[in-house]
Amino acid sequence: MLEKSIVAAIKKRVMESGGKCYKLHGTAYTVAGAPDLIGCYRGRAFAVEVKQSGRGATVIQRRELDEWRAQGWVSGVVHSTDEFELLFV
Repeated sequence: MLEKSIVAAIKKRVMESGGKCYKLHGTAYTVAGAPDLIGCYRGRAFAVEVKQSGRGATVIQRRELDEWRAQGWVSGVVHSTDEFELLFV
């Protein structure tokens, strides 16, 4: 499945549950390694990096996710909506 399809599926799930979800797009003004999605799901703030199956986050992306996690956000690398859900268990 393409990354953009996974992003769309996660956004749909979050929005249908009454949560908020924003896709961050990389530009010259974006922090290097910024997560793909940020929002609030089931009352918890999240920052996730979305990847296709078999792919992983870069060192910079992992470091950025660690910083979000240190602030109390749910964060991680996900390859599907199921993996996204597992972050909230």
